[in-house]
Amino acid sequence: MVKAVKGRAMKGRKAVFFVELQDSLALRRNALQCLRSILDTLQKYHDFQRKKEQKTQKVAELRSIINRANALLLTLKSTLPHIEFKEPRKPKQPRQEKAEQADNAGQQVPEMEADASPRRHRSELDALEAELAAIERKLNKLV
Repeated sequence: MVKAVKGRAMKGRKAVFFVELQDSLALRRNALQCLRSILDTLQKYHDFQRKKEQKTQKVAELRSIINRANALLLTLKSTLPHIEFKEPRKPKQPRQEKAEQADNAGQQVPEMEADASPRRHRSELDALEAELAAIERKLNKLV
């Protein structure tokens, strides 16, 4: 609770008032805590400003590095000769291989050579069985 007490008025001066504080320690503690929070906020603001300045310096430094790299790249491009690259030609298959592929078109040939070993074994077995069946048919016709 705050009490206002009127002091003596002096001639030519305004009246002076005194205020009595009930819990001065709590009031002082609250004022100091407010000052502490203000100082913390100012310190955070100062850190923010410092980091902002550092950021602008780093951005300027990176810009200068990029500009220098672009200039070096431009000089490099201007000093190197201009060469047009042609697409590599596909090797032509010999006629014999083309004929074999045409003959094998009726038979099933595995497409992937990496996994061809088990498939090739099966296809060879199937081919042998087909030849054996053809021979047996011819023998049956003769008999």
